[in-house]
Amino acid sequence: MGQLIAFRFLQGIGGGGPMTLSQTVIADVVTPPEPMRYQGFFTGAFALLSVAGPLIGGEPNPAQAGFMLLSSIFGGRLSSDTGRPKLFMAGGIALGATGLSLLALLAVNQAGIPWLLRALAVLGLGMGVAMPNTTAIVQNAVPRPWPGIATSSKSVFRSLGVAVPGGVMSGLPGARLDRLASEIDVQPVTDGGMAVIGTLSPELQPGIAEAFRQSIAVSFGIGGAVMGFAFLLAMSLRGTTFSESSTGTSVEEPA
Repeated sequence: MGQLIAFRFLQGIGGGGPMTLSQTVIADVVTPPEPMRYQGFFTGAFALLSVAGPLIGGEPNPAQAGFMLLSSIFGGRLSSDTGRPKLFMAGGIALGATGLSLLALLAVNQAGIPWLLRALAVLGLGMGVAMPNTTAIVQNAVPRPWPGIATSSKSVFRSLGVAVPGGVMSGLPGARLDRLASEIDVQPVTDGGMAVIGTLSPELQPGIAEAFRQSIAVSFGIGGAVMGFAFLLAMSLRGTTFSESSTGTSVEEPA
């Protein structure tokens, strides 16, 4: 595990710079509002590789990544053509909040795989629309020499937003299992993870599965609430279109 953490750290150092610089270069060489169009291609490539990687690793998630691929490309083009980045960003965030809320409801109701894929498609559609517009809006909001600083700051906060809440939410199943420890023996699950649930006795499986199900529902529910708050923040932003001036000054977007 120590080696995994160390090499993941090195991977982050090596990959973080090119990811940020590639987005910054787009802001420098392409005049507004064209950056949204190209940011959509970047997000689409990210989504495509998000499909290929899990497929190779044995954990496919084609619904979310596939819709993220399509929506990022076409969402970036539509946002560039209409000049309404705030509208597309807020709409994408709203779809993301809807997708997470649906996943929470599906976890509570124990829905099947078809409904899960539909919810993942909604989530992927929303994130694909929101991500390229967020990057372009941040770059356009700062003076011309500063897009690199703005883009890297956005990447840092995005990474923190993934790492910190992700660590907290991943601890929910363990907390649920600790509550069950006084009633049943949960040591095999804490040692082997969810892969060993099917090997346990029939008396143990329902309680442990319920603990995981509740923790997953709570995690998605909290995520949906946070995305809903992000939607309110996005709607409160001053409406802007993309300026073609070199200063990055924005002009007001009509309501």
